[in-house]
Amino acid sequence: MNHSLSTHLPLLVKFTALAALAWAVLKIVLIANTDGALVALVFAGLHLPLCLFSTLFVLWLFDLHQGFGFLALFSALLNAVLI
Repeated sequence: MNHSLSTHLPLLVKFTALAALAWAVLKIVLIANTDGALVALVFAGLHLPLCLFSTLFVLWLFDLHQGFGFLALFSALLNAVLI
């Protein structure tokens, strides 16, 4: 069984991107639950769509372009935190 970094790194990066998207959605749901859907929509702004786009970019293109994949991962994490 091969336990090298090159086999686990793409899976870890993709899992991290999915976790960032899940965190962003959870924050929006919690805000919508306490303050209402309109407040959550205003509060999310463009950070939620950008987090979704970055996550999809990581899932789709990380294996081909790792440099851009890491930038997309950073974008997904940053947008998830900024919500």
